[in-house]
Amino acid sequence: MDRNTTDGAPSPDERAQVAERMLAQRTVLVSRIRQQLGQRGLAPQLADDIFSTTIRRTDALLAAGRVVGEIPDARLVALATAVSRNAVRESCRVARRQRLQLDAASEQARGSTAAAPDASREASGEHDIEQMLARVDARALTLLGLRLRGAGWPIIAEELGMSTVAAQRLYYRAVKGLAACRD
Repeated sequence: MDRNTTDGAPSPDERAQVAERMLAQRTVLVSRIRQQLGQRGLAPQLADDIFSTTIRRTDALLAAGRVVGEIPDARLVALATAVSRNAVRESCRVARRQRLQLDAASEQARGSTAAAPDASREASGEHDIEQMLARVDARALTLLGLRLRGAGWPIIAEELGMSTVAAQRLYYRAVKGLAACRD
C-alpha cells in the first residue's frame, strides 16, 4: 500500500478498500441505523440513505487524514456507527425544522379565520385560505398532506412518482408559496 507522502492521507486504493470493508459490514450497520431511526421515531426507510452518507463521510475522514486506512474492522464499525448516529441526529433536526415550518404555515392559514370577529370577515378569511390553496397544485397538496401525517421522503416520493430530492423541492416551494400568500 503506497501512501500519499504530501499529506499523510491514505491512497485511493486504501480508501477503496475501506469502502469495501464497510460494504461488507452493511447488514450490521444498516441494522444499527434502523434501530437509531426507530428510537427517534423516524422512518426506517431512511437507513439506506444514511448508510450512503456514512460511507461518504467516512471516506472524507480518510481523505483528510483523520483516520488511517489500516483501521481494524471492529473500530471501523464503531466509527461508522458514530458517523451514522450523527447523520440520524441531523435527519431528526431536519424533520423537526420541516414540521415546525409546516405547523407555522398551518397556523398562519388558521389564524386568518380565527381572528375574524364577524361573519363577513370570517367568510373573507375562508376565502383567503381558498385562494391560498388554489395557488398550490394538487401534487403539492398531496405532498403537504403526507408530510402532515408524518410520511418520510422515500414514501412520499414513491407515492408521487418522483425522486426524494424532487419531492423535497416541491415541498419547500409549496410551503414558501403558502407563506408568500399570507403576506
